Amino acid sequence: MPGTKTPESALRAEGITPSMSGPSQPTSHETGVDPPRPDTDGELDPILLRASSYDRAEKLRRADLYPFCACIEAVDAREAIVRGRRCLNLGSNDYLGLSHDPRVVEAGARAAERYGAGSTGSRLLNGTGPLHLELERSLARFMGKPAGLVFPTGYQTNLGVVAGLVAHGDVAFVGRHDHASILDAGRLSMGRMVRFDSSDPARLESVIDTRGEGGRLVIVDGVHSMDGSIVDLPALVALRNRHHFVLAVDDAHAIGVLGASGAGTTEHFGLIDEVDLVIGTFSKAFGSNGGFVVGAPDVIDYLRHACRSFMFSAALSPFHAGATSMSLSILQSEPWRIARLRSSTELLRDRLGAAGFDTGRSQSPILPVLIGDEHRTLLFWKSLIETGIYGNPVIAPAVPDGECRIRLSLNAAFTDEDIERVVRAFDSIRDAIR
Repeated sequence: MPGTKTPESALRAEGITPSMSGPSQPTSHETGVDPPRPDTDGELDPILLRASSYDRAEKLRRADLYPFCACIEAVDAREAIVRGRRCLNLGSNDYLGLSHDPRVVEAGARAAERYGAGSTGSRLLNGTGPLHLELERSLARFMGKPAGLVFPTGYQTNLGVVAGLVAHGDVAFVGRHDHASILDAGRLSMGRMVRFDSSDPARLESVIDTRGEGGRLVIVDGVHSMDGSIVDLPALVALRNRHHFVLAVDDAHAIGVLGASGAGTTEHFGLIDEVDLVIGTFSKAFGSNGGFVVGAPDVIDYLRHACRSFMFSAALSPFHAGATSMSLSILQSEPWRIARLRSSTELLRDRLGAAGFDTGRSQSPILPVLIGDEHRTLLFWKSLIETGIYGNPVIAPAVPDGECRIRLSLNAAFTDEDIERVVRAFDSIRDAIR
């Protein structure tokens, strides 16, 4: 295809290496100002020197293969404008197609009109409103737990829960491939963090009793965000019952997806009462923003007074509280959305597999199509956009070198014809860039 086959020699000429790490900077053509260069006299502070020396992102921009922070203009739950093209949007986590549902948008607007554009304060002081309390009660009932607490973002929820619970002398056992917010929370806590392979609970058992006399928190992703696999929760619950640690599940990618009613991993396995804390986000199946945790009333009340990311951050906005409440109501009253999501997921997984593509261990609407080489993955991503398909390219260090992929996310708004269109695009691009 024209414009998609940038020779690797051109990339090497730009000094591009096989993996990408570090922050990005705006390119000079975006800002109109040439980026600062390193101070050759050695007068620049090492922090600024490191920042000004970083040019990896700029080199990828020059090769027209920079995939991050793109301006994506959503049209509806199915489509978005990306790089000037109207695309099927398989990069969004809007699993139930609720982000553009008129009822959700109108509920958020009504809440903002009634309570204002912002919360204007932290939940601990002046930021708690009736919408927060109503949403917490509704979420707890839906998740099968007695109490809940709402945060401004999912990231802040993990940060607050883990750092709030794990004190000096305690240990946080964190799944090796857990979300970055969990890893950051472990680092911020006053206790020790131990990472383990959550796909191999036996390895956890070998270390769970060797870490002193303090408390022990084990926290895992219910659905892994990079490969779409489901955690072996029954094995972890069996360990919990033997060793009596606190078990928390981050169900960001499972709520609205797994379980008979969409209540996530614990419902999927019938283990709601066996997990101490369940954490979720509103930015995926709910199509909104925010996060929450549910659990026992005394633990939730403790978190209310121990989570710094809850106490020292402005509360969830009225718009998002109102919109999320409506999304929760729709999720419960329209089970066809979950059924449609599952059937579309199964269809795309089967069709890609029949075409010879590897989607790994995925058991969820997250379908990672393994490409392998970083350069080829970026070419594939760019070519998909040119055929009207948007998927997320995942390269090192997010995944190991050689395991780069296009990460697709399904939602309930896609039709069978949309699925066939995706498969045709993958087929044609594979042939074009062999």
